[in-house]
Amino acid sequence: MNKPLISSMIAMTIFTATATSAIASDKLIAGPIVAPNHSFVDVSDKHWASNAVYALQSLGIIHGIDANHFAPLQKVTKAQFIQMVIELGYKSGALTPRQHVAEPTEPYEDVQKTDWFYGSVVDAFDRGFIDTSVKFNPNEPIAREEAVIILSKYFSDASGSDLNLRGDVIKDYPYADVSEASLAGSNAALYLTHLGLVNGKLDNANHKVFDFKGQMTRAEAAELLYVANSKYLDLLSHKTYKEGEATFEVNKTTNGYTITGTLDKLPIDGYSIAITGHKIQGNIITVSYTITEPNPNRNDVGEVVSNYSIKTGTGANVRFNFEANQKDTDIVLTENGVTFTMVHKQDDLTIFADMGEQPTTGYAVKIKGISFEPNDVVMIQYSVQKPQPGQLQGQIVMHPTDTFSNRVDIGKNYTYRLQLIDAAE
Repeated sequence: MNKPLISSMIAMTIFTATATSAIASDKLIAGPIVAPNHSFVDVSDKHWASNAVYALQSLGIIHGIDANHFAPLQKVTKAQFIQMVIELGYKSGALTPRQHVAEPTEPYEDVQKTDWFYGSVVDAFDRGFIDTSVKFNPNEPIAREEAVIILSKYFSDASGSDLNLRGDVIKDYPYADVSEASLAGSNAALYLTHLGLVNGKLDNANHKVFDFKGQMTRAEAAELLYVANSKYLDLLSHKTYKEGEATFEVNKTTNGYTITGTLDKLPIDGYSIAITGHKIQGNIITVSYTITEPNPNRNDVGEVVSNYSIKTGTGANVRFNFEANQKDTDIVLTENGVTFTMVHKQDDLTIFADMGEQPTTGYAVKIKGISFEPNDVVMIQYSVQKPQPGQLQGQIVMHPTDTFSNRVDIGKNYTYRLQLIDAAE
């Protein structure tokens, strides 16, 4: 029998220290919005914006002009749009409250503290969603260009995504009326187009245009904000955050979100990671986790080394003996609390080792070497790590949407502040 080739693949839990924490969706951000009973006589179930209108109505973000009418074709004013954006941000969890050091001043000469929209305008101004002109003109209808500029800044703030666009993307601009827009407006429309929030319209010449100077209706505003909220949820479906030796993946599940932490270290070498808790405030997930590092002051690392070379059936030690009729057969053997599985496929032999313990509890197993002996005996040398008392530990706190700063090193206690990283990059 030819000696089979040994695959380098071993169970993933052998090579990386991992930790996982699950979060219910209602604890993170607003889940799917449930619409109330349809009440507007001018927005039927068949209206193209009905889902958006009634979904946002259920959140208290939009209201009818009276108890029975929504007026979908009525123009939206700047004040109304800003109010809807800020309300959506807070009620969906996409925006977190800002702390004002002092009482905010009136940013525009036509916006007074007694105005119903004052708080939202000041908030939007403070976040940079709206410009620093002398007047805000709150009662003017908002142009489509103005709306996408505001929403692009809102979305960048909420999701942590970058407003900067690559040159090759800008070169192939999708809208024929780009010359009518400002640089900020054209960039905002392109940004939201690539996110899938807007797609323009066809003009009388069948050209695809954005209609930058056109005024936005109430139905269009509702649809735009509804799609933006859905896209925000989708962007959180999978994210990767990395700093130092720790990598965190946030994955959307049916019931919420799962956070998995992985260390770029081998558990057998004395490293492990455990998520100890999480805190949610708006769209910021703060994850507390502990990294166990090797203690240089201890020599008893808890290793057990064994060789499999004894004949089958003698004591606790077992040999792997492959005969011709055992090809394509999995063989499972156990020793020292370690379960070995040998998968023999054609001329490939893959060996998996599993302790049945989570690496984060201090247990780990590592295959150190494999050799062949006469009579088709496979010898496996492996190490087992068991928990050791007194190991030094440090806690790392992750703020995934905060700005990154340098590590603060105080002995073995580390604090990291992480910046949101798009998994696709």
